[in-house]
Amino acid sequence: MTITLRLPFPPTANHYNQQRVGMACGKPRVFFYRTKRAKMFYATVADLVRDRFDDPPLLTDRLFIRIELVSPNRKRWDVSNYAKCIEDSLQEAGLFVNDSQVDEIQIVRKHVDPAKVGWADVTIETTGDP
Repeated sequence: MTITLRLPFPPTANHYNQQRVGMACGKPRVFFYRTKRAKMFYATVADLVRDRFDDPPLLTDRLFIRIELVSPNRKRWDVSNYAKCIEDSLQEAGLFVNDSQVDEIQIVRKHVDPAKVGWADVTIETTGDP
């Protein structure tokens, strides 16, 4: 099975989680939480999946994911910083059980979007292996 989706340009891993220090059991502890931008991205991905599928297929086989990133600007950026947010949002949207199913991931930097919006074209393929 092959699924192709166009997602908005994702937040980078550097801006995916934030941390704050709080107290737990009387000791300082670091708490991590998703940023507002990451939460908005997750919600958008969930909406896109719901719009595309009445009942999203829950993929249980091993997976290959190809991500083509079209940047909204000419800033320097690291392609590998975008994969985790995309994988986690697709998992949370109900397309697959866990991102540990991904055996291979390919990330490609494409052109800069002249409209300065940017997007990610994502293709998910099952490999047929359980």
